[in-house]
Amino acid sequence: MTRSDLDVSNYSHMLDRALDLAHVNNLDLGQVYAYADLVSVHLKANRPAAALGHALTLIAELDLHLEQARGDNLIEEAVECIEDAREIARALLNSLDVVRHDHALPVAGARRLASLAVRLLPCPDRVEYQELFHSELYDLHCGWWGQVRYALRVLVRAPLLRHELREIRRQLAT
Repeated sequence: MTRSDLDVSNYSHMLDRALDLAHVNNLDLGQVYAYADLVSVHLKANRPAAALGHALTLIAELDLHLEQARGDNLIEEAVECIEDAREIARALLNSLDVVRHDHALPVAGARRLASLAVRLLPCPDRVEYQELFHSELYDLHCGWWGQVRYALRVLVRAPLLRHELREIRRQLAT
């Protein structure tokens, strides 16, 4: 485990503690807890690129809640609690960025193939699968040929995935 991986892990635990403190203080931070959980899940699955995207959203949500807390004149402890969580989330974001750059960037051909596979999927699912396929490309620890093989496999299986996703939507609609 590298130093940057340890930093990410430490900041992740610190963020969990800060959000637990906010919860104990009965602060309603809405989606913040969900985004923090997503960051944690992606970190446990060793997907720093996906965790990075959710960390950005988490910080934006914390910024909104901080402005609202200041506007509502909440007690100083509550404001400090949100500020602490935001600062820890920013430190986590910086550490994630370092970890992400430690990994090899996906080759352009693999990114294009993955994007083509996404275009074959139903519109409501495209954003989710775009993020998933591209984050997996970032998280592959292999050379360009391994990335292209992965992207080709995704592209070949995209029609079957499209069929399954449409079937799920059809069943949910009835």
